[in-house]
Amino acid sequence: MVKLAGLISTTATALGIPEATLAIAFRSLRESGLMTTGGRGRAAPDMTYLDQARLVIWALVTDKPAMAEHAAVDFGRLICTEIEPAPDRSPEAGAREINPLQKAYKFEDAVAELLRVFSEDTQLEYFQSECFESALGVHLPPCEISVHVSSLTAIMYWRGDLYHFSDADQSLLDNVVLDAFEQDVDAAEMAEKLTALEAENQRYVEKAARYKSNIKITRGIMTNTIDSLATAFRASVDV
Repeated sequence: MVKLAGLISTTATALGIPEATLAIAFRSLRESGLMTTGGRGRAAPDMTYLDQARLVIWALVTDKPAMAEHAAVDFGRLICTEIEPAPDRSPEAGAREINPLQKAYKFEDAVAELLRVFSEDTQLEYFQSECFESALGVHLPPCEISVHVSSLTAIMYWRGDLYHFSDADQSLLDNVVLDAFEQDVDAAEMAEKLTALEAENQRYVEKAARYKSNIKITRGIMTNTIDSLATAFRASVDV
């Protein structure tokens, strides 16, 4: 696998970020217990896809290293709340098909898995079947990772499917309100349920306040950038 220096260099180049800036963000994440740690030199640990995923998520959310922990946690732990299957595939067929991006994944896990796919699976039949040709040559499968910063949400597009990620605390609150509406819960019971969720809602409010803006900001990366990020691990896989 890749060591820290290789991970920083490859990730910075792929994202167009100065290595020094990325290194500061990494240090902040490591001090928060969000990065692989270990010895130095030959004893240095191998970095993981999740390590790189957290750096990518930070870079998508903000360019401020001081915000690295908040960005990696607030967005990395978004949960998949909806999957829109490809137009030519029914929801039933999509659910049965083996797909590395499962609904239960948190956003950081899904990003890490997509990086793994572009590192390890490029020669597999299912991956090759998604490639396509044009006058310019053979193209990798279309994919996208994007965050909607001010709304604390994210999306991923892969193999024709669109994955929506939302904050777990807000999703829980929304589900309680929806269930109460569908089940015709009386006002007193509804108030009791909402009071019980006050702590969860407060956590969401605090997180959302960090990214509040009247300007709707969407930041994302596409296929070629994702492929460039995966080269950090691909060399060790090919050995």
